[in-house]
Amino acid sequence: MSDDLMAWKSSQRRKPLVLKGARQVGKTWLMTEFARQAYSDSVYISFDKDADAVRIFDETKAQTSF
Repeated sequence: MSDDLMAWKSSQRRKPLVLKGARQVGKTWLMTEFARQAYSDSVYISFDKDADAVRIFDETKAQTSF
């Protein structure tokens, strides 16, 4: 497991985690493996495959003001 991810998890001042990278390099695998090892429960949502998740996210984003 990546030491960077474990440091992020244990940080008291952590911010949302954004993982960027080229396609097909293992980002999803890394995050699901990290979640499996570091947490007792996790949820995986694929915005590519779940139209309802996209709709809910878009509606919530539209209602949020910054």
